[in-house]
Amino acid sequence: MAKTAEAKMPLVHVVKKDDTPRTKAWLIRGGALVAAFVVCALFIYAVAGVDPVKAFSMMLQGTIGLGYHGTAMTAQIKIWDTAIYAAKLLCIAVALAPAFKMKFWNIGAQGQVIIGAMATAFVMRTYATALAGPALYVAMILAGIVAGAIWGFIPAFFKAHFEVNETLFTLMMNYVAIKIMDAFYNEWKGTRSTLETINNIGHEGWLPDIAGHGYTINIIVFLLLAVLMFFYLKRTKHGYEIAVVGESQCTGKYAGINVKKVIIRTMILSGAICGICGALTVAGQNHSISSTTTENGYGFTAIIVAWLAKFNTLGMIAVSLLILFLEKGTANLGNTYQVFSTGAGDVIIGIVLFFIIGSEFFINYRVIFNGKTKNKVNDNVEVVPLPAEDKPVVEEATVAEETAPVAEETAPVAEETVPVAEETPVEEETPAEPEESQELPRKQRPAFVMGTVEEQDLMFPKLKLNEETLDILKEIEEEE
Repeated sequence: MAKTAEAKMPLVHVVKKDDTPRTKAWLIRGGALVAAFVVCALFIYAVAGVDPVKAFSMMLQGTIGLGYHGTAMTAQIKIWDTAIYAAKLLCIAVALAPAFKMKFWNIGAQGQVIIGAMATAFVMRTYATALAGPALYVAMILAGIVAGAIWGFIPAFFKAHFEVNETLFTLMMNYVAIKIMDAFYNEWKGTRSTLETINNIGHEGWLPDIAGHGYTINIIVFLLLAVLMFFYLKRTKHGYEIAVVGESQCTGKYAGINVKKVIIRTMILSGAICGICGALTVAGQNHSISSTTTENGYGFTAIIVAWLAKFNTLGMIAVSLLILFLEKGTANLGNTYQVFSTGAGDVIIGIVLFFIIGSEFFINYRVIFNGKTKNKVNDNVEVVPLPAEDKPVVEEATVAEETAPVAEETAPVAEETVPVAEETPVEEETPAEPEESQELPRKQRPAFVMGTVEEQDLMFPKLKLNEETLDILKEIEEEE
């Protein structure tokens, strides 16, 4: 008699989606952004008692100078200020993109920017009179690139040859770079309270002004790097190798890719771009060095930018502008309303990032709610539901219960005596020796593992099957 058992299903379980259409994915992200701003509006009203529309106008004014009480003059100043800082954040995120796509977690962008700025400032001060005009610019930029590349090469070398954890290594190198800059900073400032602007009289090494600003070249170069990096990762052999190594180093080795070379080359590139950022910051924006203002803490913020843009360097442009809108907008709210502190501004930034990052969960997964289901199953038998297309069609049939009386048999039953055969000893079977595997010619291999001759030699160079396995494969092939 079959017993009934109750099969319990979890109330909630998460299933990974096979693929989400791009349009739907962007709609989910857009909806998350709208929901984030709604929650931010409620938070602003609860904390400061300010009309949310007015508060967002103040945030817009802090970013581009337009909005509530904004003027044309403040708009121009705010726009340029936002543009340079967004471009700087973009440049660092672009530098991280190839390393992260390779799954090399470069947390050392801060140190690479600082060490590139340090090298540029050294050349700018030391060779201001020895080198003239373009030669000085070339020497400064090259110094920044080489210094950043070396700072990226060191952790890459130890990762490639000794499997040293790159996250801790690059993180610790940030502090080394900071201490090196502090040492030069204290040496150069001497007894003064702060370090004065480098070459503030002759402006040797300062980038020329374009549109009234010396950092216009910085913005142009940073945008150009984003475009070039996009094509480098999408359209070049090096970009393909980075993608393969990021998916699986074993696959890369099997495909003939020199994984160690790719790791070192990619990190040199990443460090060099950070070095360019540091060099142009000194030459075109700050004209000085400081471990706090040279990098502005964007080394870690750029990690968020790179992740939110899915390592797409063109998408990083929009993400960088969003981050600057939140950063400068909340700062302007704090300056306008005393009850709105810096901590409250950080909460707003956190809410927006939480919703945007959380939307990725609903793009890649779906949540299924289930109740308890009762299935009648036999003892020790597990019932596995078939997919809809695989379920056999069974005609419904009703079986009538027979109620006819059964006559009792009254005839005596003769006891039958059955002779019991004597048991004979059974010889123990000796296990057969396993058949030696034989390498099959290409024509005798199953069709579903054949492919072209080149693919067969590549994928199955040493395919060996015994006769029993070969029979099973042939049966599968015949059924198909």
